[in-house]
Amino acid sequence: FDVEAEDFAEMLNRICKASDNLIDSSQRPFSALVEYSRKEKEAETVREMFRNLFAQENLDCDTKQQTINEFIKASEELRMKYYPDSWRYVNDQRSVMMYLFLRYPDSNFGYKANQAKSFADCIEFYDDWGPMTDFKLDIFYRMCEQVIEEIKANEALMATHKSRYEDTERILHPDTNLHILVADIIYCSQTYDFYGDMTFTPINAQARKLHFERVAKAKDLEDAVEKAKHAADLLVEAQKYIATVLTNGATVNHRKFGDGVIKDYTGGIVSVFFPEANETKRLGLAFAFGNGLLTLSDEEVTQKVKEYAPILNREQDIPKKLARAIEELQPYLEYLD
Repeated sequence: FDVEAEDFAEMLNRICKASDNLIDSSQRPFSALVEYSRKEKEAETVREMFRNLFAQENLDCDTKQQTINEFIKASEELRMKYYPDSWRYVNDQRSVMMYLFLRYPDSNFGYKANQAKSFADCIEFYDDWGPMTDFKLDIFYRMCEQVIEEIKANEALMATHKSRYEDTERILHPDTNLHILVADIIYCSQTYDFYGDMTFTPINAQARKLHFERVAKAKDLEDAVEKAKHAADLLVEAQKYIATVLTNGATVNHRKFGDGVIKDYTGGIVSVFFPEANETKRLGLAFAFGNGLLTLSDEEVTQKVKEYAPILNREQDIPKKLARAIEELQPYLEYLD
């Protein structure tokens, strides 16, 4: 695709014919550009359109979409100038994406609307890239990138891909980023009925809505699991700490009963023997330390126990809550990335 070719119209015509099955539909958008280029002075107009479109290879999707829109606008101006009453010769999102793909296949993806939609239905890709007039380039590119990851994980497919470069004298683009292979797979799957006996339901607005409701539910349940795991980790941390400070024989002080000796600590309940009262009291850890009834000689340790007390008070409930959260998430795992 030599934008600076001396005979620009002939160069365009050659590429137009070579890519006829990919771009020139009944509307003949590529042929229109060839026709404009053959008109006096318009070759430079079309050349400049392609210069602007191809000015930079690696653009983010938003900037790339702007250049696509500018190309479409310029093409429409030419159509209205020469063929205002014709329904043909309309360049749109699809055709301009294909021009970019032909020029920079390593950083662009080819787009054929029917084939892409069918493929998205087949692989259950629910995100919607929208109509031609409001195309979300990043969403379509994301689907293609996901396909690439699956391709890379398939050794047999990668071997078949590499075999295309063996024992051939043809000069082939190396396709190191696998963008051409993705285009081949998406296009050929429908065109040559590679789907075979596979059955899949077209994704409509209702199915898309239901899917994303389930995705949102899955994320909420995943958050609940993470929250429950955090509580479980904190519980283990608290239990380990308490085990080092509330040992049998350790001295504590009770606001009413005075000094006492710890006899046992189990399940959030601390048993303390108070010599003055000659009595053993069973006290809830969270209540006793949380309200300042019990203290230790070390104020920092007392404060730490006080901080851990609420979580320790839930040590029977926390494991159950974690197990329940994990169980509730199971049916929705397929909706998580």
